[in-house]
Amino acid sequence: MIEPQYQHERTEPRRVKKGIIVAEDGPTCAGDSPASRLWQSVMERAGSEAKTEGARWGALGQAMAVSGIPGRLRVRVQGIRRQPHEVDLLIPVLSESIREMAVERLSEDPRNLVRIEEGGIPTSLIGLIRELGGRLVPTGADLSAELDEKSIGFEHRVVCAAAAAAQSLEQDLKPLLIAVGLPMDDLAVLLRDARAVRLRGALTAHRDPRPTTSGPDPERNFWRGRTSTQAESMGPFPPLALLMRLGKPPLKGRFPMVGLLESIYRTVAEDVDRDRAERDEAMASPPSYDD
Repeated sequence: MIEPQYQHERTEPRRVKKGIIVAEDGPTCAGDSPASRLWQSVMERAGSEAKTEGARWGALGQAMAVSGIPGRLRVRVQGIRRQPHEVDLLIPVLSESIREMAVERLSEDPRNLVRIEEGGIPTSLIGLIRELGGRLVPTGADLSAELDEKSIGFEHRVVCAAAAAAQSLEQDLKPLLIAVGLPMDDLAVLLRDARAVRLRGALTAHRDPRPTTSGPDPERNFWRGRTSTQAESMGPFPPLALLMRLGKPPLKGRFPMVGLLESIYRTVAEDVDRDRAERDEAMASPPSYDD
């Protein structure tokens, strides 16, 4: 009689292709960054066994696909079963007042909108949110987790997810910004609207239109040029203001048109400054006549 063959219960998680591999000593996070705060908050809540097993899963690359959803940071973690788990770190959305104040402050500098349109994040955004009293990452008891949309403690799958999320956020904070209610696409729209209100429809890219005594439209005079008989000054020009009006480079970066225009702009601006300096020097030192 042949003894029946029983399948042993799986004890190791299923292998993952192209998972987020994290070092056994934890993700590489810099100083006081939001990613570092998230990792430290989870480690403060997890027990020793969860830390050890979660670090092992992170080194195996069991976590993948970090994404942001309003109110939560979601990481897919492959465990023993065929279907990956969805681990959510619950992130409170910023209050409406903080978001409105952040948009108002960011709209003061046109470079913030340009940076978003180029696929980046305004460099001052994180510090600004902290200055306004907002938190990107909850700490202590304010931080909670869910596994497949059910509340769960800070066990090894949550630690693994947090390690992968922290490592990913150190390179790109956009999923976290989506979680707190500041997705870049929406922020770009809000900044355009805020700048339109601020400038009352003026087609300028610099912070505030500057008055000048050189004529009614110094920017148009600059691009039209002037003859050698025109002695009027070209006026104070905001750096690259006209280029900033162009917005995102066309053709998805296949042709560096904005870079070319910037080079032309700088060259022409240097020529104008040199001509102005030579003229001022000539007027300050009139020629002397010998007897």
